[in-house]
Amino acid sequence: MNSLNSLDNPILTLRRSMALQKSYSLMAENMLVGKLLYMQGKNAALAQIADGSWLIRNTSQVNPHISIWTRNHEFVAMFEVNRIGSGNLLIQDGRRLKWEKVKQMPEEWYFSNNVGERIIKFSPEPAEYRKRGTSTLYPESMTLPKIGLYVLLGWFTLLVLEKNRNLKQITEKYTPW
Repeated sequence: MNSLNSLDNPILTLRRSMALQKSYSLMAENMLVGKLLYMQGKNAALAQIADGSWLIRNTSQVNPHISIWTRNHEFVAMFEVNRIGSGNLLIQDGRRLKWEKVKQMPEEWYFSNNVGERIIKFSPEPAEYRKRGTSTLYPESMTLPKIGLYVLLGWFTLLVLEKNRNLKQITEKYTPW
């Protein structure tokens, strides 16, 4: 796996690796820079980048409440997302990243730093929402340690939000009142 620090092009593509499994590859052109591997039957995934691997877990069925842990069970960050999808990532070292949706169609989501500079843009492809999308790294993002982890966390969050949206639509459709 290649490090994000060695990239010339700041555009990354997430694509589903296998049709029957929920596993995603994060690519920079033709180089693998990360993986998101869902754990069967759990609201969790293993995020892997060149710098290491982490467990990302959603502990809420209503509004995503996502935590990140090392493989040695050390806390890394907490990500709380509200009903409309925006929220804050609180990192163990005291940093905070803001998460927000800034465009409806086509969708665009961002992580911003504490002074409001956008650092990562997420653009899921509408027809392929659960299969592919692009992330753009802004120059400010390259100073963050583990930037690849935050890219994978953004995609995990978008997949959780999409799953919640689908469950809500099914519930509304089949609820008799």
